[in-house]
Amino acid sequence: MTIRPFASDDYAAVVTLRNAANPRRPVSVAMLQEMDAVENAVPSAMWTRLVAEHPAGVVAGYAESGHFAGMTEGRFSVYATVRRDCRGRGIGSRLLEEAERWALVHGAREELTARMRSDDLESFAWAGRRGYVLDLDRMEAVLDLASWDATRFVGHVDSVRASGLLLTTTEQPSEADLQGMYAVEAATAPDIPDFEGQVTTWAEWSVEFLQGNAPRVIALAMDVPRIVGWSVLSLPRVRGAGGHTNFTGVLREYRGRGLALALKLLTIESALTLGVPFLTTTNDPENRAMLAVNAKLGYCNLPGPRRIKKAL
Repeated sequence: MTIRPFASDDYAAVVTLRNAANPRRPVSVAMLQEMDAVENAVPSAMWTRLVAEHPAGVVAGYAESGHFAGMTEGRFSVYATVRRDCRGRGIGSRLLEEAERWALVHGAREELTARMRSDDLESFAWAGRRGYVLDLDRMEAVLDLASWDATRFVGHVDSVRASGLLLTTTEQPSEADLQGMYAVEAATAPDIPDFEGQVTTWAEWSVEFLQGNAPRVIALAMDVPRIVGWSVLSLPRVRGAGGHTNFTGVLREYRGRGLALALKLLTIESALTLGVPFLTTTNDPENRAMLAVNAKLGYCNLPGPRRIKKAL
């Protein structure tokens, strides 16, 4: 095997490896290229990707290493995966070593973090032998829209509107909307246990949010003219995939009024109209309020993403 830098011809192979490791969130070549373009546009982001290539030209594994917006200085993330039929040959160890070495050269000095599915016990044990320990387990949940009963929530959105708040959805938020959305996320991000330790700047947040062509539905709650809560649902771009709720947040002083439930109901209504088969979301086990909202909506829990770390 040869460990070498990622090249543009490797996108198809890397997408296959990514989808094998995380089949519930499949990506396409176009989606991965788009995500890369977004990261390249963020000034504070630095990252690299490596591949392990068989002499016959087959990509057997790949690794990533980087420091991204929202991460505290000195913290880097790493990732490595290998085709199942190529495991047990030291390829993953070589890839991880190279990813860690790149991070150290480029400023990692506090810790390295990595993510995997919490039900992937084989990979967890493998990482443990290389100095990684559990940092945080998150929960993933899925909502089957084919059997979802909307009648249970008749009147809820109207009752929130009757309290004096404006609820609406948009696919293209205005500049004022974006400023208000950023203010909500900046205020609520530190409440999340998965918080990386640094609030993303407006410049970086707006670049990440506006780059790319990913279809989405944004539900806004406004105490006019102020945005006090919002939720965003990314719509599927791969056949058979579902939508994913990337963020739902409500300012602390507006919580307890059913806003989060109303926002999610608006995105579910849009997903049903568009024929989306199912929705997924992730949460922290300590976020009892949001877990209660998801349970009320009918989400079923699945093994979620796990974050591990290695102190430097």
